Amino acid sequence: MYRDLSYKYFKDEKKEKLSNKLFYKFLIVLFVFYFFVIICIQTFFTNYTYITILGQSMQPLLNKNPVYIDFQDYDTKQYVCDGVYVKLTHDVDYGDVIIIDNRNATRRDTVIKRTMGLGGDYVSIVKVESEWQWTGEYRFMRVKKNSPTVEILEEDYILDYDEWSEDPEIEVDNGEYSVYYDNDFFKTCHATGMERKTFKVSLNGGKSMSDVTFFKVPENHVFYMGDNRAHSNDSRHMPGTMPLEKVVGKVVEIVPKGTPYPGNKAWWLNRAVGFINVLWKETLRFFGANVGL
Repeated sequence: MYRDLSYKYFKDEKKEKLSNKLFYKFLIVLFVFYFFVIICIQTFFTNYTYITILGQSMQPLLNKNPVYIDFQDYDTKQYVCDGVYVKLTHDVDYGDVIIIDNRNATRRDTVIKRTMGLGGDYVSIVKVESEWQWTGEYRFMRVKKNSPTVEILEEDYILDYDEWSEDPEIEVDNGEYSVYYDNDFFKTCHATGMERKTFKVSLNGGKSMSDVTFFKVPENHVFYMGDNRAHSNDSRHMPGTMPLEKVVGKVVEIVPKGTPYPGNKAWWLNRAVGFINVLWKETLRFFGANVGL
């Protein structure tokens, strides 16, 4: 009988210990979850902001469909726009889509563009020959700081090479042949007094080496362009490059149709999904993952 009672007591004690372990594990999980949610939300509202994107300068990445905007009736105009979640930072890298504070005496807005060059880089925009004639397309060229290599970028994210290449050009004759530059880019770089340097560039499918003028991006500045090159006001135009301190942040999440307008009842759901994606990406980055757009 005593043996049975001791055995029963042993079983009850074992169940109690198991229950206590489960309870403590539940508290730990609850605390970790609570900590995770609070930290993530606090991090989000401290380091992120949401911005509605107007215009077509970043097509096809943003606002793929035509966007018609009446700035005189901004609050009530019915239009379809995408939105973005932006991480507030001045730390940007090549290819980052960034928000720039472009406000001045006549403007009161920000712009969204892509980072193409950083301080100390040399950049140029030249038409690449086709069939030994200057009938080719514009290419953005870059020599990174402390690098001897000329990069000729093939950008699969821009809207249209052909339309961009129809933009005005400027011919520069060095006595042997002519080089054709993006007109606005070349004039702006001269007008703003950017330091210049000549690099040998392989053009015409590698059949010729040409002396191409590159302009140096000032230290702690950024050279930026819109993906819709034929319809973008960027570093190719006055005032040119911008100080890094003017960079509001970089885009970490795109929210298609994130603007409330008649007929778009799911705008809040789109933003909520984007919000969750941002938190998830932030968690992955915390553990060292390399996560982009």
